[in-house]
Amino acid sequence: MLYRWIVVGVALGGMGIAAGRAAAPDLPYRQAGLTERQAALHLLNRFSFGPRPQEVDQVVQMGLNRWLDTQLAQRPDPDLQNRLKHLTVLQPGGETSRFSNRKEILAAAQQAGLKLRELGPDATPAQKAAFRKQLNAFIEQKGITTRGALQTDLMAQKILRATYSQNQLAEVLSDFWYNHFYVSRRDRAAALWILDYEMRAIRPHALGKFPDLLRATAQHPAMLLYLDNAQSSAGPEALTLGNRRRPQPQGEMAPKRARGLNENYARELLELHTLGVDGGYTQQDVIEVARTFTGWTLLPDGKLRQKVMAATAGAPVAPTFRGDFAFIPSRHDAGPKLILGQRFPGNQGLAEGEQVLTLLAGRPATAQHIARKLAIRFVSDTPPPALVERLSQTFLRTGGDTPSLIRTLVASPEFWQPAAQRAKIKSPFELVISALRGLNAEVTEPEAVVRWLERLGQPLYAYPAPSGYPDQAEAWVNTGALLNRMSFALDLSAGRIPGVTVQLVGRPTDTLNSALERYSALLLPEVNPGQLRQRVMPLLENPQSLGNLEALAPAMPMDGQSMTPAENGKADKGKKGEKLSRRPRRTPEALPSVSAQVVGVLIGSPEFQRR
Repeated sequence: MLYRWIVVGVALGGMGIAAGRAAAPDLPYRQAGLTERQAALHLLNRFSFGPRPQEVDQVVQMGLNRWLDTQLAQRPDPDLQNRLKHLTVLQPGGETSRFSNRKEILAAAQQAGLKLRELGPDATPAQKAAFRKQLNAFIEQKGITTRGALQTDLMAQKILRATYSQNQLAEVLSDFWYNHFYVSRRDRAAALWILDYEMRAIRPHALGKFPDLLRATAQHPAMLLYLDNAQSSAGPEALTLGNRRRPQPQGEMAPKRARGLNENYARELLELHTLGVDGGYTQQDVIEVARTFTGWTLLPDGKLRQKVMAATAGAPVAPTFRGDFAFIPSRHDAGPKLILGQRFPGNQGLAEGEQVLTLLAGRPATAQHIARKLAIRFVSDTPPPALVERLSQTFLRTGGDTPSLIRTLVASPEFWQPAAQRAKIKSPFELVISALRGLNAEVTEPEAVVRWLERLGQPLYAYPAPSGYPDQAEAWVNTGALLNRMSFALDLSAGRIPGVTVQLVGRPTDTLNSALERYSALLLPEVNPGQLRQRVMPLLENPQSLGNLEALAPAMPMDGQSMTPAENGKADKGKKGEKLSRRPRRTPEALPSVSAQVVGVLIGSPEFQRR
C-alpha cells in the first residue's frame, strides 16, 4: 500500500486549478483559466527554486510583470553576501587560489622542519589525533587552503545561493547553463577550476547572450581540461602558423607523452553545446572542428608562462594570453578546413576558433537545440513543437539573448496551459531546496544538505558524463528514490538534519486536521485540499507506517554512479568505487510532533514532488 501510494501518486499527481480574476494583458494566463495568484505560483515554480512563505502574495502585490522585470535585472543582495562571507574561496582572489593536496602539505611541512609523516595502519587513535592536530596547526599557520576545503565551499555556496538568493531566476538559469556546459568534479584536474568556471564563465553570462557564454566556456581551463582540449595539438606533420612544420619542444617543456589531435571537445561542442545530436554534422566535421581548436590550452601566469614567452620570442606569431587561457601558435593546425560546408582558409590562428564558435552559435540547429532544452526545463518533458519553434525564432532573431527567450516563454499560451501546471518532477536538488525555502529553514552547515543530495542520487557537480544531469521525470522516478525522498522530508521536518533549523509554527493543541490545513496552505498553495487530504490522511493516521517508510528507504550509492554511466565519448575519470561523502548521520530523535509528521508527509507527498 505504501509503495503504491508513493509511486502511483508521483506518476499521476496532476491537480485541478480553478479559474479566477483577470490577468495582466500581456501574460496570457487568464486564457488558461488561472487567477493572478495561481499565475504567480506558476512563475515561482518555474523561475525560482520554489516559493518562500508569503512570496506568492508578494508577487501578486508587486505585479507579475514587475516581478519578472526585477528578476531579469538582478537586484543587489546583501543578505546573501553576508551568508557567503565566511567561505574562504569566495573572498577576493579565492576562487583562483592555489589549493594543496595532502601530499603537498606534508612535503611543505617536512621542508619547514616538522617531523610529519603519514601514519601506518597500526597507528593508535591518540597518535592519529596528535597527527591531525599538528597538521591542522601547520595548515592554519601557513594559510594553506586544501582541495577538500575548495570542494566543501564550492558545494556550500551553491546550496546557500539557491536557498537564499533574491535573484532566483539568475540562480535557476546558472544551474541550467552549468548543466548544459557541464564539467564534473570527478575529473581531478578540472575539479580545481570548477568554482572559477562557475563564477567567471557561467554566472556572468547566465542572463546574457548565448555566443558570449559559449566563448567563455570554450576558453576556460575547466572545460579545456575536462574535455581534453588542453592537450590537443597539431600532428607532427601538420603545418602550424608561419607555414612551418610543428617544432618538437625539448627539455622540461617536452610533453611526457606524445600529443596529437583530440576530438573530445569538438564532439561535445557539436553534440551537446550547440547543434544537438541530430544537428546535421558528420564525423569529418568533428575532426575539422578539433583541428580548429588545436593550440587552445591553459597557462596560468607564472614561471612556465614566462619560459614559453621567452622560447617563442621572435616567432612569426606570438602566443595569446587571456587570463589563464593561452593560445599557442606552434601547436595550432594552420591548414585550411571545411566545416558544415563553410571554408576556412587557414593561418587564422585564434580568430579561426572564435569564428567557428560564432558559426555554431548562429546555426538554426543550435537554436532548435537550445529552444527545446529551455522548453523542457521550464514547461514540460514533452514540450509543444509550436513553443519550441517560437523560442528557436527568438534565439535566431536576438542572437541567443536569454532575457528575450524568457519573455517569449511567458508570453506563450503553452507556458500557462493546464498541461504545464506542475508538469515537472523535481530533481533531488530542486526538491531539497524547495523544501528549505518553503519552510524558511536556516542552513548553517550546508555539508549535511550536500550529503542528503548524494543519498538522493544527485551529488553536486559529480555527474559522470558531460551531458549533465537529466531533466526529465524518468531519471528520478523509481520506488527506492521516492522512499529516500520521504525519508529526507521526515528528517527535515523533525529537525534531524545537522546544521539545518526549521521552526514549525505548530501549537500543542494541534490535531492532524488543523496542522494539515495550516501547512498545506503554506507548502502547497492552490492544491485542491480535498484531494490532498484524501491522499495523505491514511499515512498520517498510522504513524507507525512513517517509520516503516524510513526503514524501507535504501541507501543510495555513494560512488557517484547512481545515474547514467559515462556517455558521449567522455570516460568518467573518477576512481571506480570512489566514495564522494559519507551517508547522512541520523541523530537521536523523539517521537515527531503532529506538525512535524504533517510537514514531513506533505514534503514527501506526490504533490510536492512536482513543480
